[in-house]
Amino acid sequence: MATIEPSEIEPELRNTPPRDVRLRFRLYFARALFAALALGLPAVLLFVGFVSDRNRNELKQHGIRTTAHVVQKRRGTDGGLPSIQYRYAVDGQSHEGWRTVNNATYANTKLDDLLEIAYRPDRPDWSRAVADLESGGSDLAPLGLVAAIMFLVMGGTWYYSERRQARLVWLLRHGSPTRTTELQTWQSALGAMMFIWNAEYAFVANEQTYRRRTTFLPSAGDPLRKPTGPATVLYDPHDPTREVLYPTIARLFRIVPSE
Repeated sequence: MATIEPSEIEPELRNTPPRDVRLRFRLYFARALFAALALGLPAVLLFVGFVSDRNRNELKQHGIRTTAHVVQKRRGTDGGLPSIQYRYAVDGQSHEGWRTVNNATYANTKLDDLLEIAYRPDRPDWSRAVADLESGGSDLAPLGLVAAIMFLVMGGTWYYSERRQARLVWLLRHGSPTRTTELQTWQSALGAMMFIWNAEYAFVANEQTYRRRTTFLPSAGDPLRKPTGPATVLYDPHDPTREVLYPTIARLFRIVPSE
């Protein structure tokens, strides 16, 4: 291990391992928000699919059928399917609806064509094309598939983030601190309005030099934007390749000073 003066290390890292590590509120909030999204978004999709499927079955079984006229055609954008707008009258009142169709149906449909639709007696503004109701499809199945994929992706992301957080907490509790021998940071664009910071650094552990590169959000490592000197690295004494640049995570965790 490279020889460093204790005064060069952040006061909280001078505690004898294992250190008492606590999560800060912002990390608790981020975890809670991600969990809510991971569970909430698929649940919303399933609810929408269930309601849509129920309305579809009600229209199919109890809907009143009538004839509508095609009044507008709209091409799909960004790879989406085209749609047609239709208009129909119930008790002298005009209502309109949209139907998503495939490219062949869109090409064969002309303005003022007749379209058989079914509407709810209690809600005449709710309608579907009879052909769609009799197609035997389901609104719940595709949304359920999307919800399942979303849950798996977000669940995998959650598992990865939890494992990474556990690794960081272990380093904060048991890691050996040292100082970088080289440090360079720069900003790069992440989309049109966002930026991310990069850091390349080197440190010495067990008489060997290790070179690493990492990325961090601006709010996570403000001192690294314009580094004025070396930064602290926490590493596993038994495996220095397991390490972290401390300023990039210092705002996410709190180390309780020893008594």
